[in-house]
Amino acid sequence: MAQKIGRTLKAVRARRREKRIPIPGCDGNAWTAEEDALLGTKPDHELAIILGRRHGAITFRRLSKGIPYAATVRKPWTQEEEELLGVLPDRKIAKKFGRTLAAVIFRRTQLRRAAVNPKARRWSPEDDQLLGTRPDAEIARFLRCSAPAVKARRNLLKKPYTGAKFARWTPRENGFLGVMPDKETALILARSPDAVKHQRQKLGKPPFRAKSN
Repeated sequence: MAQKIGRTLKAVRARRREKRIPIPGCDGNAWTAEEDALLGTKPDHELAIILGRRHGAITFRRLSKGIPYAATVRKPWTQEEEELLGVLPDRKIAKKFGRTLAAVIFRRTQLRRAAVNPKARRWSPEDDQLLGTRPDAEIARFLRCSAPAVKARRNLLKKPYTGAKFARWTPRENGFLGVMPDKETALILARSPDAVKHQRQKLGKPPFRAKSN
């Protein structure tokens, strides 16, 4: 570095310490022969996840060993693949699309999505029957999950969206809002409680409050 920028080694070290920049490739852990054998076989960012080291440390170690970057460049991620990230377990996505586990984890992390919770609610046959009958966002509110999760589940089961868009609210229906509990209004109008609540709030109507004697 010093030779490259025309400065003394002492000056470079002093500036690095002043900026609190660590020495490239220093993770604090000695490299093993097994780790060195992996260098260049996969993208540096994937090895960083697999080995638990910084991306820059992987690149620095590979270059210092004179190992060329021989890993094949991965194909771009499709919308279908990205919609499943954080919805299905990383291993299932990797197997389904022929990608490495590290690549799946890295892409999910890039999109700032949490790993799927193994203890999350399972889809029941009743839940699956709802898919495609109404907009994903409405079903998501009804099932208390995210819209992307609903869409991913629907796509996984290859169920097309056959339902019509939200039925327009009529003046008569709007007249019911706020005059009784939302759940009762939902039963009368054959709409979901969440849909009733959303429309009521949209019109700025307060929730029903029973009068005290």
